Amino acid sequence: MAYQLDGGKEGKLYGIVAENDRLKTAPGTNSLGKLLEASGPTLILLDEILVYLVKAGGVRVGESSLRGNTLTFLQELSIAVSNCPNACMIATLTSQLAEFFGEDAERTFESLEKVLGRVEKVRQTVEGAEIYEVIRRRLFDWLRDEEKRQAIETDARATAEAYWDMYKKLGEDVPSACREIGYRDDIVKAYPFHPELITVLYERWGTIPEFQRTRGVLRLLADVISDLYQSKDNEPLIQSGSVNLGDAGVRGELIKHTGWGGTGHSVIDSDIAGKNAKAPEIDRQLGSEYAKESVSEKLARATFMYSFSGSQQRGATLPQLRLAVLNPEMAPPFISDSLDRMTKRLWYMYQDSGLYRFESRPNLNRILVDREEMVRSEPEKVREFAKQTLNDMIGDAVFRVYRYPEEDRDVADEARLSLVVLDLDQGATEEGPIDDAEKFVTQILKQHGKGFRKHANMLIFLAPDQVRASEVTDAARRLLALRNIDEDKSTKRQLTEEQLKDLTGRLKEAEARLPAALATVYRLVLVPAKNKTLRCFDLGISGYSGKTTLSNRVAEKLTDEQQILDKLDPAILIGDRFGLWPEDQDVINVKTLADYFTQLTHLPRLGSAAVLPDCLSKGVHRSLFAYALGDGEKKEFDTILFNDKSVSPSDCEVTETAWLLRPTLAKTLIPEATETKVPGGGASTGTGTTTVTGGDEAGNGPEGDDWGKGGGEVVIKKGERRLNRVRIDIKRLPWENWHDIYNEVVLPLAQEGADVFCQVIVIAKGDAAIRENTVELGIKESLSQRNIHADIQTG
Repeated sequence: MAYQLDGGKEGKLYGIVAENDRLKTAPGTNSLGKLLEASGPTLILLDEILVYLVKAGGVRVGESSLRGNTLTFLQELSIAVSNCPNACMIATLTSQLAEFFGEDAERTFESLEKVLGRVEKVRQTVEGAEIYEVIRRRLFDWLRDEEKRQAIETDARATAEAYWDMYKKLGEDVPSACREIGYRDDIVKAYPFHPELITVLYERWGTIPEFQRTRGVLRLLADVISDLYQSKDNEPLIQSGSVNLGDAGVRGELIKHTGWGGTGHSVIDSDIAGKNAKAPEIDRQLGSEYAKESVSEKLARATFMYSFSGSQQRGATLPQLRLAVLNPEMAPPFISDSLDRMTKRLWYMYQDSGLYRFESRPNLNRILVDREEMVRSEPEKVREFAKQTLNDMIGDAVFRVYRYPEEDRDVADEARLSLVVLDLDQGATEEGPIDDAEKFVTQILKQHGKGFRKHANMLIFLAPDQVRASEVTDAARRLLALRNIDEDKSTKRQLTEEQLKDLTGRLKEAEARLPAALATVYRLVLVPAKNKTLRCFDLGISGYSGKTTLSNRVAEKLTDEQQILDKLDPAILIGDRFGLWPEDQDVINVKTLADYFTQLTHLPRLGSAAVLPDCLSKGVHRSLFAYALGDGEKKEFDTILFNDKSVSPSDCEVTETAWLLRPTLAKTLIPEATETKVPGGGASTGTGTTTVTGGDEAGNGPEGDDWGKGGGEVVIKKGERRLNRVRIDIKRLPWENWHDIYNEVVLPLAQEGADVFCQVIVIAKGDAAIRENTVELGIKESLSQRNIHADIQTG
């Protein structure tokens, strides 16, 4: 010190302490006071004193050490400086160095604090927003060029305004501090850095003992700037999300302070940065807008930056992550979408009590992936597990169910509606089964063991959607893996409370996902069609609640499509549509007719054994044919039922000796009956059968309405004006008002005791809106059952 004050030579000032320097002993307070008075105004700067003292501890000086003498010197010097009005001493201390050098340095640091503490006045070298200017001056040289500085300051103010406007619009979704007007000024001062990044480095990383607060921040930011410059990044501000952990320099500088060692590289490679990292992969999966902004990767970077601290404060809240990643060009909802995916995919990311952070130990995602890999090695176990769940979903109340047959003889050949559930690898599309599945289904329809299949039309196939079949195995594998974890007590002991809650939630979700996947995949219904071909009906994609079995859904769909009939119009039996009863034949065997519906694949299927008897009884009522028991070939019958309203379905059994007869043949075989008039305008035969007509095509009743033939005058009866007849012509009546017309027009007239006849014209229009079967099997059947003759025109 004296040497420097003497101008770098051994002069007068040096002579005051020369003997002390030779003996390596500390000069006293008086000697130092004389030195300072003689030197005039003096500023003494002492930096890295602790480092010097630690090293001096190994140098012996007499019975003491150089460290002890130096501490004594510093004590004498501090007293001398405090007594000299023209002298000032500034010494820098850092506790981080003490921790770096170990316990010996700790003790030395404590001694140094005591020595200097007697006369010290502590000053923080950098406070508050001053750090922004320190960092900018140390890292950029454009501050020296006034023209560049002005241009950059203009950009800084515009950028700060844009960010601040964004934060005001986001409201409570970002920390309240960034919505204050002072934060806009902080953005200008910190430009091109975001104040949030400097805060994280200074207040989080700066508290790590090994991380030198100012120098460490400067060194790291220099690496960050270099990486951004080389990658030609043009983001408006450098935020925590901008810290590229894929850059070797940046990564190395950070990892060495985490205490993770080589594990840190594994965490980053797995989740944050690199060609196989999951965060960039999530961006690609979410779409080009996410990938362009690298939303997930930036969130992962920011979360990493918030995951370390010398204190207990670790992790970032969702508002902090928005602050660390969002820029005015990025859509705010991207943050939540990406973060949700990340918490379910990343292996080392944790979410506890609203804080997101990275840790070196794998989370539930990683454990789950490992268990899924274990399950994947047993594909048959996964398939069987999925099929067990499917078995419970199918139900067997509607059909006889055959589950996953391996050959044609596994499916019985019987006159009963049967549902054949194909295996997962026997897939189909909306066009029908494919490849091996098509061959297998065709084989079942044609053969049964060594013989030909007879009742092919009774088989219905439920096939998986080939495109989505993997969804079932994925869902089954996930559920098995989660149950494995849930049953593993040692693994559960390693999970945090938050992870245990997550495990419970995922289990519940997986238990619902598998049935939903099965219902989505097993939705293609295949039914035999003409020439042993197949038609495919799609049940549609809907959620699975468990209230309706798959077999019920199949039955409802095929009933709607009139592939399964729960009633049959007897006119179909004698009509040309299906050609069941050749015109040149007077009789047809009822059992043969029933077999047609089980064997001929161009016919619809009868929903139950009661459909045909019901149809036969109605045909007898309408005189479309007669039902007879006996020998049809010889036309010798014991019983003939014809034109008889009293015939019930139970009278029309389906047997080998049951026959249907054309009306002309039936009339020749039934003794002629006498007719008598009965009330209602019908005719009564000797057999007690009554036929009541519903009016001719002109709308007249049995006697005709005689409208226009006179007799329409008003009659006075018992003092009341009475009418002989009323004719009401209503134009364009909306169908929904028909019930009102009946109650308020037709019924009052009938209650007067008048004979009421209605002429109805129904016009229905719609672009391909009306199914032909609605008319043929529904409307005509209903009209015929009521013996109402109608002229129906279609087009």
